[in-house]
Amino acid sequence: MKARHMLTVIMLMAMAAGLNAQEHKTYTGQFGRENGGTATYSYYEDADGRRMFDGKYTYNKNYKRDGISATYTETGQYKDDKLDGLWTITFNQKSSEPVTINVKMNYKDGVLHGPMTFVKKVIEYGKVKENINITMQFHEGYLTGKGSNVKLRDKIVTYEFDENNLSNGLWKCKVDDNKWQMVDCVRYEHGTLKMSYHENITTGDREGVRYEGNAEILEVVDPLLEGIDNLLAQPYDFKEMPIRSGLKGKDVGFHPHVVTGSKFGFLGFRGLK
Repeated sequence: MKARHMLTVIMLMAMAAGLNAQEHKTYTGQFGRENGGTATYSYYEDADGRRMFDGKYTYNKNYKRDGISATYTETGQYKDDKLDGLWTITFNQKSSEPVTINVKMNYKDGVLHGPMTFVKKVIEYGKVKENINITMQFHEGYLTGKGSNVKLRDKIVTYEFDENNLSNGLWKCKVDDNKWQMVDCVRYEHGTLKMSYHENITTGDREGVRYEGNAEILEVVDPLLEGIDNLLAQPYDFKEMPIRSGLKGKDVGFHPHVVTGSKFGFLGFRGLK
C-alpha cells in the first residue's frame, strides 16, 4: 500500500508540473516597426501575458531601391527573454559600392560576454575603400582584454585590462591623421588612474603631465566607448534593429566610466568598470 501511495503522489506531482510548465509557441511573420522584416522565434507568455522570447530566433530584412539592394540577417537565441550564446549579424549591400558586414557576438544573461568580431568591407570602383576587422573581449557586459591601435571611426585607440577586468597599463588615443602629431595618454594601475599627458608623436615630448588625483581621463575613454557603440548600434545603415537586449536602463548604472542613454547599452554593452 505504501508503494502504491508513493506512486500516486509522484504521478500527481508530475501532472502538476506539467500543468505549470511554460507552453512554448512559435511566431513567424512581420517583425519590427515600419518597413520591418520577417522573424521566426520561440516564446512563452508570463503571468501577465507578456511574450518572453525563449529559444531560437532569426530575422531577415530585404531592401531594394534606386539600384541598391541589401539583405540583413540576425540569428541567435534567447533564454528567458535575454540574449544568450552566439549571435550573428550579416549585412550585404549590392550596388556600385558593395558593402559587407559580419558581426559575431557572445552573450550571457542578456549582456555581452566573450569575444566579439566585427568585419566590414566597402568596395569603390573595384578597389577596397574601407576594410575593418576588429576583435574585442567582453565580461558581463563590460569591455575587457586588450587592444593595440584599434581604429574606431577617426580615432586609433590602445587599451588594456588586468586579470580582474580592471583598466591597466598605458592607454592611448590619437586622431587617424598623419598631420596630427599629438596623442592622448593615460596610465592605469589595476583600475586606478595614475597619470595623464599629451605626447608628441615625432619628438616624444610630453605636455600637461598630471599625476594621481590630478590625472585626467582626457580624450581616451570616451572615443573608445563611442566607437564600440557605433559598431554595435546600426553599422549597416538600417534604421531598424529588432534585436532585443536584456539590459535594462536601471542595470547600466551611473559609474563615471559607463556611458548611459538610449544609444548605449543597446546590445548589452555596459561600458567600462
